[in-house]
Amino acid sequence: MTHGTVALLHGDIAQVFRTNPFAIVYVVGLALMIASVFGFVWAPFRSTRLEWAKTAVIVAAAFTFSAYSIGRNLV
Repeated sequence: MTHGTVALLHGDIAQVFRTNPFAIVYVVGLALMIASVFGFVWAPFRSTRLEWAKTAVIVAAAFTFSAYSIGRNLV
């Protein structure tokens, strides 16, 4: 995952697909999660009724990315 993420951040798409194509999903998901945390949310999430849903998605994404990162490094 680390090699794929570093290759993606350097713009080497061919290397990403050789090492770990899931790095693209990981980086995009992480960027969306960070954008949501800092208030850059999409229009459907601007409703106060859906604030709990936004919070749940952010927490679930943070937990998923953190658990995957920690678990991957332990194996």
